[in-house]
Amino acid sequence: MNKMSNSTRILLYSLIAFIFSLIFPWWIISVTGTAIGFFAKTRYWAIIDSLALPISWFIMIINNFYIQESKFIIIDRMELFLGLNSIALIMITLIIPIVIGIVSSLFGYELRKVVSDDE
Repeated sequence: MNKMSNSTRILLYSLIAFIFSLIFPWWIISVTGTAIGFFAKTRYWAIIDSLALPISWFIMIINNFYIQESKFIIIDRMELFLGLNSIALIMITLIIPIVIGIVSSLFGYELRKVVSDDE
């Protein structure tokens, strides 16, 4: 079987997560992270491959708020209330998929160990 390089695998996971996030609600990143961790070879690669989730989240944010210019009133109010600019708000928002991605991919990795017949 032909092995994919690490960057190709992360790019593929980012593309899949982006397509899923176009169709499903925001919490689909946890399901995608679980699947990423389930197919990871080691705990280290489960964490590294989960970096695809913040990448897809970042692309979705840029697409929604800067390319389509569908900036909502609530985002303007959050910027005003927190005293942050758009870039700082995006960086803080990226904490969500980082944490959810790491936790869900580790869960998927551990789930595969529990489900597998190897003892």
